[in-house]
Amino acid sequence: MIRAILALNAALVLPTTLTADLALPQGARLLSDWSSPLDSYDLPVAAFAGSGVPSRRFEGRLERRTWSMSGAVGTALQILAPLREQLRADGYEIIFECADTECGGFDFRFAIDVAPAPAMYVNLRDFRFLSAIRGEDGALSLLVSVSPTAAYVQEIQTTADNTGRQGEP
Repeated sequence: MIRAILALNAALVLPTTLTADLALPQGARLLSDWSSPLDSYDLPVAAFAGSGVPSRRFEGRLERRTWSMSGAVGTALQILAPLREQLRADGYEIIFECADTECGGFDFRFAIDVAPAPAMYVNLRDFRFLSAIRGEDGALSLLVSVSPTAAYVQEIQTTADNTGRQGEP
């Protein structure tokens, strides 16, 4: 029993990096961490377009993590901007980025892959989204949302499966 409690506490220790080795803002707390050795992910590449969100499918290892930060932590852009710059420094190409209403608001949020509450909260009036790719290695998306009392970050990352194959564009 004690080992199970210690293992649970170890899993809740504050992470300092995203899978892409990005530093999160001070005080970020891991809420969920899920992975699959082989799965597919439809990476959003444009805003909601009438019947859905245009996307590009990637196959391979799929990882999803969410974090929260309590208190007044700034705007969604203030959280996303340093993460975006770190992605660029790590060799990622930003292929799509949008803010709440320009993404498509409600329609965009419910058309993309979002971890269920309480692991992720999306404030439809204050969120930012970013899609990035890195060569043939895979893709990454970030969703940042801010409420008056907290902020949330979701990262979904795919890396090519062991055959080196990615999904169709």
